[in-house]
Amino acid sequence: MHRLKSRRRLSAWFEPLEQRRLLAALTEPGSGSAPVFGNYCEAADPRWITTARGATTFGSSGATAAVVYGPQQPESPRAMLPQPSNTSTQRVAEAEGALPVVSIADADIVEGDVGGSTLSFEVTLSAAASEPVTVQVQAFNETASAFHVQRIASGLSEPVFVTVAPGDSDSLFIVEQDGVIKKMSRASGVVASTPFLTAGDLSTGGERGLLGLAFDPEYESNGTFYVNQTNAQGNTRVFRYQSNPDGQTADPGSRTTVIGFSQPFSNHNGGWIAFGPDGYLYIATGDGGSGNDPQNNGQDLTDNLLGKLLRIDVNGDDFPADPERNYSVPASNPFVGVTGDDEIWAYGLRNPWRNSFDALTGDLYIADVGQNILEEINRQPGTSSGGENYGWRLREGTEPTPTVGGPKPVGAIDPIYQYEHGTASNEGFSVTGGYLYRGPIDSLRGQYFFADYVRGRVWSIRPQADVPENYDGTNYRDFTDWTSLIAADAGDVRSISSFGEDEAGNLYVVDRGGEVFRFTEGADYVPTTQTLVFDVGQTTKSFQVTVIGDRLPEADETFRVDITQVTGAMLGQSSATGVINDDDVPGVERVELNGGATQRSHVDQLVVTFDGIVDLDLSHDDAFQVTDQTSGGSVDVSVAVSTATGKTQATLTFAGPLTESRGEAGTTLKDGQYELRIDAARVSAAGKSLDGNGDGVGGDDYRFGAENADAFFRLFGDVDGDRDVDGQDFGRFGRTYLQPIESAAFDGRFDFDGDGDVDGQDYGQFSRRFFRVFD
Repeated sequence: MHRLKSRRRLSAWFEPLEQRRLLAALTEPGSGSAPVFGNYCEAADPRWITTARGATTFGSSGATAAVVYGPQQPESPRAMLPQPSNTSTQRVAEAEGALPVVSIADADIVEGDVGGSTLSFEVTLSAAASEPVTVQVQAFNETASAFHVQRIASGLSEPVFVTVAPGDSDSLFIVEQDGVIKKMSRASGVVASTPFLTAGDLSTGGERGLLGLAFDPEYESNGTFYVNQTNAQGNTRVFRYQSNPDGQTADPGSRTTVIGFSQPFSNHNGGWIAFGPDGYLYIATGDGGSGNDPQNNGQDLTDNLLGKLLRIDVNGDDFPADPERNYSVPASNPFVGVTGDDEIWAYGLRNPWRNSFDALTGDLYIADVGQNILEEINRQPGTSSGGENYGWRLREGTEPTPTVGGPKPVGAIDPIYQYEHGTASNEGFSVTGGYLYRGPIDSLRGQYFFADYVRGRVWSIRPQADVPENYDGTNYRDFTDWTSLIAADAGDVRSISSFGEDEAGNLYVVDRGGEVFRFTEGADYVPTTQTLVFDVGQTTKSFQVTVIGDRLPEADETFRVDITQVTGAMLGQSSATGVINDDDVPGVERVELNGGATQRSHVDQLVVTFDGIVDLDLSHDDAFQVTDQTSGGSVDVSVAVSTATGKTQATLTFAGPLTESRGEAGTTLKDGQYELRIDAARVSAAGKSLDGNGDGVGGDDYRFGAENADAFFRLFGDVDGDRDVDGQDFGRFGRTYLQPIESAAFDGRFDFDGDGDVDGQDYGQFSRRFFRVFD
């Protein structure tokens, strides 16, 4: 202790050079196999540090380093004091002439297009080592809110569904339309060579085959599961099976018919089955096929299970004398005791393809394939008592079915979202339903994912809370087109026959061409750990991180790389930053009217969200232009810019000609059809101008409202947004007429004069617009 105190006093007086000379003079190498401790000081901070021969863990990152040797000191809790800085460590090592110092440098790379590249970090030694040096380096995943699409299975035969079984945290079950269920390990990615089940009594081709699979909620204990298929005669059968004791395969001989019904034509067989939160089995049936539902099955409630959603209890048997009906009917089904088949839970469906329950709320989403004009997403709240009529064959979405349609059936429920047939980015020809995402990727939660089978497009919406009676096809916000953003690491996401979900909420995508994909947490780089070995004489090594191209529109992406363990060297610069420089041209992600409101008859505000951080040049008044397409007149707008979740938002309000006051609501556009144009020269990111037409090349203005006449307009009275003022709007007006503003029935959209009530003055304005068509 006397020598230690003497050294402490000396350190306060000597200059750095004298300190190093004193250190070299006072420290002597130890010998033998026992740990040897050494003391050293830092010129700027004269505290003595004791270290052990070999590698020792230190610092917040848990890294380890070799040591400087010296006379052994007694072990005590005070022996290991705070470590010196990297620079002082290097000075000591150089003074000793013993061990080199290892450091890692920052690195960056341009993101590039889809396809792999490598970001290299230089790891160096301050001097050539006389003995091998081992360095462990780790790149951390710091962007869990990002994701990528990973192919997890290929070489399949027309897969149409994937799901998991309760109690089995590893297996993914893949349904092939030709009658085979395969079992894949999620951990290893290996598909078992022996099928889990090969179905018998099957017809295939077209829309027939093995179409649905559902595991009993008690599968872990009872080994029971159910399939939906068309039998050899082309009729629908739901069968019950038992798995074998090892759980690797099912027993084909255990098949029992649960329910069945005839199919008059070969198409529109539905096929989805699932257990709901209530424990009952739900079965989606198509309308029997052909075109226009010639037998009116969708609306026929008596002795007709086609075009329906059925709900049965598989744990009972109300028909013990009938071997083809092995189920009971829940007493709470809506048509029990009244006209209509007891099994029916909802009706008015054409060909519901891939429905799902929200794992959090129990809401049921039904994707119904359209005929000539519209594809639709229907939502049944988890609190529903059933009995909904979704309108087919009289209605296709919110429109009368061409050639056979008529007025909307009384009480019928419109979809929350619909899209037209066509080839635009938000159009298609055959909807594939998906799931409302509840998985581990923060940025995706709350979005309902779905696709178009024919065009291979993937979209999502955030459903808006509302009562079903108010559904009108626009009950959503944040429509997102993911098609160009989900390039997989391998394969091609194209003919999307289904989505899937596991117990953790992970989302799967099924390509009928033979592949299965999974949405996976991650970023544009692959987190990795590598061990680098410097041979004698080497001073430079490379730590390489794989960069996987352009997955999402985003700002520059950064991540941390740490040296986590070292043997044979001192630790210098232990951390580095990797930067993936974004090279995307900026684009517009979405435009919301009135903060995302669904009706467009009052346009008070526009919110433009770009797909990343952009620079807006607002020194010119032509950055955002709103014009009346009929009169050619322009509207003065004021722009407020903000940033949210890594994206620039521009909020536009109106303050000039072609506007009118609506009291407390401020100013709003007058009646008319409008177009928003964003000048590409006024929007930039990293020196690149706006890509307004989505071709990946900057320099094009963005236009909203030019192609879709109903995307951006004002028409008082058209509160359902169907481009006319008709009886549907009048019915809504009647429900709010003379209702006080605090009443739940009050609808401010009819308060045309902005005086806080809906009265005779508003009726006069409404009646002048009645039967007016926006064209």
